[in-house]
Amino acid sequence: MTTTAAAPAQRSTLGTWLRRLGWVLLGLLVILVALGAFVWSQFDAQRVQGLVVDWVRQHHQRELRLDAPLELGVFPRLQVRVQRATLSEHASKDTFATVQDATLSVEVMPLLDGRMVVDRIAAKGVHLALKRDAQGRMNIDDLLQQPDEPAETPDAKKGKPLRFEASGLDLEDVVLRVDDRQGKLAGELKLERLKTGRLSDGATTPVQVALVADLSEPRARLGASGSAQARFSRDTGAWAIEDFKLNLQGDLPQAQGLKAEASGKSAAFDSASRQIDLKALKLLLSGKTAAVALADSRIELDAASAAADFSHGSAQNLRLDLAGSQGGQPFKLKGGWASLEASRPLPPAPEAPGMMAKPAPAAKGVADGGLGNWSVKAAPTALEFSWGTAGATQASGRFTAGAAEGRMGDLRIRDLKLEAQGRAAAQAFNATLTGQARVDGQRPNVQLDGLQLQATLQAPSQPELKVQATGSAAYDGGEAAHAVWKLDGQANGQKLSTDGQLRLAASGPDATVNARMDALDLDRFMPPPAAPAREAAPAASAPAGDGRIDLSALNTKARARVSLQAGSLKFRQHQLSQVKLVAALTPGVLRLESLDAQGYGGRLQASGSAAAQGPAFTVKASGQGLNVLTLLKTFTGKDTLEGTGNLSVDVRTAGANTDALRLHLDGTARAELRDGAVRGFNLAKMLRQAKSALNMKSDESQQASSSEKTDFSELSASFAIKDGIAHNEDLQAKSPFLRVTGAGDIDIGRATLNYEVKPTVTADSTGQGGADLAQLKGLTVPVRLSGPLTAMQWKVKWSEVAASAITAKTRGKLEEQLKNKLGIGESKPPADSASGAQPNKKKSTEDKLKKALKGLF
Repeated sequence: MTTTAAAPAQRSTLGTWLRRLGWVLLGLLVILVALGAFVWSQFDAQRVQGLVVDWVRQHHQRELRLDAPLELGVFPRLQVRVQRATLSEHASKDTFATVQDATLSVEVMPLLDGRMVVDRIAAKGVHLALKRDAQGRMNIDDLLQQPDEPAETPDAKKGKPLRFEASGLDLEDVVLRVDDRQGKLAGELKLERLKTGRLSDGATTPVQVALVADLSEPRARLGASGSAQARFSRDTGAWAIEDFKLNLQGDLPQAQGLKAEASGKSAAFDSASRQIDLKALKLLLSGKTAAVALADSRIELDAASAAADFSHGSAQNLRLDLAGSQGGQPFKLKGGWASLEASRPLPPAPEAPGMMAKPAPAAKGVADGGLGNWSVKAAPTALEFSWGTAGATQASGRFTAGAAEGRMGDLRIRDLKLEAQGRAAAQAFNATLTGQARVDGQRPNVQLDGLQLQATLQAPSQPELKVQATGSAAYDGGEAAHAVWKLDGQANGQKLSTDGQLRLAASGPDATVNARMDALDLDRFMPPPAAPAREAAPAASAPAGDGRIDLSALNTKARARVSLQAGSLKFRQHQLSQVKLVAALTPGVLRLESLDAQGYGGRLQASGSAAAQGPAFTVKASGQGLNVLTLLKTFTGKDTLEGTGNLSVDVRTAGANTDALRLHLDGTARAELRDGAVRGFNLAKMLRQAKSALNMKSDESQQASSSEKTDFSELSASFAIKDGIAHNEDLQAKSPFLRVTGAGDIDIGRATLNYEVKPTVTADSTGQGGADLAQLKGLTVPVRLSGPLTAMQWKVKWSEVAASAITAKTRGKLEEQLKNKLGIGESKPPADSASGAQPNKKKSTEDKLKKALKGLF
């Protein structure tokens, strides 16, 4: 009974304790609720706001102004919202940052589990001003300083790291204004929008971004926008983006109208292998620089990988498809590599602390990752190209290369081959160049050996030109970048060789070219001459300007000096032999420093210049033993003068067309000829008609005839040229029966002349004139030449000749009568008289004549 009675008592006691425990728990809950209500009721946001403002002022000497109250929350999430806030510069009233609206909220309960779950990160209208002076001091240095922390004890226990998660990130209108005097960067970076999905370790989230960079130094404006599926791991540091797209467009200092679109299947970083991998990357490009414009160009690869420390990398099936224009001419470049690999040695690991031995110095380029120590392997290369348009200057072809292998400091490329064909003006060319290459990519330096050139050139109405040459070339890209070459070969069996150097400087390229050849026909490399215009009727005034001259191509930064030796040289109608020529190009001016050649029956020396400004020209030339007829026909198309002799000119002129050049011609010229003729009139024929002409006592005008000419044995004349008019006063010419002087003007600008020659008949009447000229013995016959050079007229002033003849005849008769009357007529000496007596008798006669004349006056 005792046992039976005790059981209900025990159950009653347990129930009592359970009821008591329930009341305790209920009381605790009431207390907690009451405590929470008390804390919430006592939470003063205004006081917290004041504490924050004071803390910023005390620790950073900055003023924080909050134009709207802080919004704070503690459960079920910790939340802070800031609106219309302003933060000043350090120890200054200038504004450093402004915030229109920013919110951060964190879930409370996950914090107890060691996770930070951010419910929301949002900001709008955040503007920051970042400054750095020339000494490197920044206006955020005080914000970057780390507070002093006590050193950890060896047995200090580290807590479990928080795991970060966020339901999303939403930023809008975040602007960073930069003024970096040290980096010479100034402008504004604006994050227009950054929005993500849930951010959690190992989870994939969508990402959208749009930003704009607007810089004043350097002047640039670039916009970017993109989207991707992103994944990251905070624990391992690995990340990946998939199905990504990125668009860029804007203007850079060296590129305008830039548009780029990058897309790919994936880009990922593996933290275990420390490697970045790309798959199915595509890059579309367009834009223009000063020299090249790209449009609808693309670069693609199937896969690529690179170590995070950039110690090695590779690409598979890299393809180029570039299109655009250069110098106004369209071009295309298409091709690629099946595989590329590159790697570099890593610097040696540092020695363990405490080691006394000094580490050996690393080879140059190894420790600093120099480009020359990169090892490269490339599969055979194949590129196809085209430049220009059909019907104009154009070229197309194919470039191939065998496998490339070695260090970038000594990279060998075998079996180079360039095949090209095209057209320049009316000429077609075809060329093949082969060889080997050694490349030092660190300098860079390229050496081409074993070059073999096979080329053909076909011009209208010209036999085909075949060129074969061998040689070498090199390019050194050091501080004084330059290229050199040397080629020897033949053209259609004629020997040729060339060597030279091209220096590349910031001021412009500078070339030195030496060439030697048996024969050079420049007509092969020039467009065909334009059809000659129908000759206009002669006019007294200058014709309207035509034949416009454009030397704007000389306005270049390029400099060049060319030395040419040729056994023969042909250019249009000019043919020279034993040619030695030196010419120099400087910005705006082309100078012929010297020309020495055989041609036109004699020897030529010349120098001169052509300047773009004006345009302006100078010519200084001389020739010995020249065939004047050939020279005139070659340069002017005229055949008015024959003979052989010496010529010299020193002239200058300027003008925008050929007519202006003739009108502005200044300088001097001189000719000394022998055994020649002046075409257009025949003085001998005219003077044979002297008898009838003298009886008529009238002048005679006739048109010049190309079938008539006046011979001379010697002729000399000098000219002073001013404003296109050549003035002469010292003409001297001789023939078997004539002595000729002359003076007048030749108007080169208007192609007319106004000139008078004065031939005097000599004592010899057995030559060209015969007995008909005897009555003109000792008389001068003025002949006026005038009119256009193409239709010259001559006029013999017979009236002046007749008057001179009568005067001379009358004078002779008076002298004879006077001598007879005075008895001073001269008698012949006796045959046996001494010769020494003659002067005394002559002197006596002169004395008598003087006395008689004195008496008359």
